Amino acid sequence: MSNRNPLSKWSHGHLVLLGDAAHPMLQYAGQGAAQALEDADALVSAYKKYGSLSLDAVFREYE
Repeated sequence: MSNRNPLSKWSHGHLVLLGDAAHPMLQYAGQGAAQALEDADALVSAYKKYGSLSLDAVFREYE
């Protein structure tokens, strides 16, 4: 199913998880795509706020 312990981080280097990879959903709930869009929006907001500093700062804000 989708029950697992939360990850301590969603990023490593230049890689970041979003959607089901970051927080799994029940496969029949139909929320995976919506969660990916919400995560993408949060990632863009973090980039707009901290993108001039570093990706580490962006990813910390996103997480």
